[in-house]
Amino acid sequence: MEILFILGAYKPKASANGICSEKIIKQLIDEGHNVTVISNYYSSTNNSITSNETNYYVKQRMYLRLIDYADNLPPGIKKAFVYKFAYILNKIQLILSCSTWPIISKRTIKRFSETAINQCENKKFDAVIAVYTPIEALFAGKAVKQKFPDIKFYPYFLDSLSGGYGPRFFSKETIINRGLTLEKEVFSLADKAIIMKSSYSHHVKYNSEYLDKLCVLDIPMLSKVSSSESETKNRSDSKIKLLFVGSIAKKIRNPDSLIAALLKVNRSDLYCEFIGNIDCLEAFNELKTSYKSRLQISGFISHDALQNTMAQADVFINIGNSFPNMVPSKIFEYMSYGKPIISTYSIENEPSIEYLEKYPLALLLNDKNSPEHNAQEIESFLASISNKNIPFSDLREIFYLNTPEAFLREILKEE
Repeated sequence: MEILFILGAYKPKASANGICSEKIIKQLIDEGHNVTVISNYYSSTNNSITSNETNYYVKQRMYLRLIDYADNLPPGIKKAFVYKFAYILNKIQLILSCSTWPIISKRTIKRFSETAINQCENKKFDAVIAVYTPIEALFAGKAVKQKFPDIKFYPYFLDSLSGGYGPRFFSKETIINRGLTLEKEVFSLADKAIIMKSSYSHHVKYNSEYLDKLCVLDIPMLSKVSSSESETKNRSDSKIKLLFVGSIAKKIRNPDSLIAALLKVNRSDLYCEFIGNIDCLEAFNELKTSYKSRLQISGFISHDALQNTMAQADVFINIGNSFPNMVPSKIFEYMSYGKPIISTYSIENEPSIEYLEKYPLALLLNDKNSPEHNAQEIESFLASISNKNIPFSDLREIFYLNTPEAFLREILKEE
């Protein structure tokens, strides 16, 4: 099959959705399909053709271009200024797009749609897969289906649109209604729409007329890592390394209870590393003072560069979401390594819980517990999981819907 895959942040600066998409694309290629990818342009990317995969990059909106520019600047005042300017520009753009949200930049939608249609005019595709987020990918997928109705259209909702979050100045009802308007347009055109298990009940309530088109899968991040990646390298010391990878936006993932517990853990051999975009660095100040060299905080690094760091970790950290329809994709990548996981949660229906309760090496910490209680839980957990790992074959049996193969079996079964 010839497949057009449209998404946002892909290689070399893949977002969580980009990493999920990369797993699917690799599986497609491994099974002999050809994939053309349209994604965000970054300063370090160029249009390229590799074995069975062709990449085209589209200029994103100014906010993301400024972030990309700042990422490549050396530390200093200029870097900080560009980040701040980008942040302000994004806020202004969100305010100006109040009447059209979730559409923020019509120009970006036009660029993605024109690129997708141009590809379809030059090559015969069997299917187009459009990943949400971003919104541009959905519109580009719609445009392809409207102009080329014989091409199968598979919108892929790794995030929930009407069941997700939006600008804080919108009411929940407004966010749902705005999202539903676009969802119904997309579902009416789709040959099959892939949604996450966590949002199914939401769609039963609001999109019942399209249930026959909805395919319920899950985050496709569970895949076997190579033996060199999965095995923690031998270290001459007796450190226990806890690792968090991902973004921390306090509105979505609040690290306060985890930090409070770590401050109470009485183990001098405990080292912590947090990697990713964090919007509340000040929350870590006391932990920095207490842990000193035992705490490392790093900004974004490429997914490829993370592999060695993840192999070196003894325990992974997950910070629970405050939105029940947002399953963090990184927990499945954590699971792929078969290593212990410590996760916090602040709501009873936190979306990671149902998965981690099935995972044999997981510790769930309720934010409502006292720091002393959670610290004692961490100490007991660390004492009980020394050198324990879970075979991938066991994990695949438990979490099959979280494998890239499950996605392929679903979209290919009618071909």
